[in-house]
Amino acid sequence: MPFQNKTVFITGASRGIGKSIALRLAKAGANVVVAAKSTTENPKLGGTIFSAAKEIEEAGGKALPVQCDIRDELQIQIAVDKAVETFG
Repeated sequence: MPFQNKTVFITGASRGIGKSIALRLAKAGANVVVAAKSTTENPKLGGTIFSAAKEIEEAGGKALPVQCDIRDELQIQIAVDKAVETFG
């Protein structure tokens, strides 16, 4: 699938499956919104929105780290608004 200059919004992208998907799409040239709660690293879990964004950019994509708890509708709207502002 062509993802060059396409924007994807991935929740839980700071680690695990979400991060793996984000990295794969970044290699395909996607803009990735890293939407997750983690802004400081938990030693037991690792990863933050910022470290994931760095890896995404190193993989060839563009990243926007956004702290977002998907249980909060307002935070989701703010994250979407930031994505639109950044990537169009």
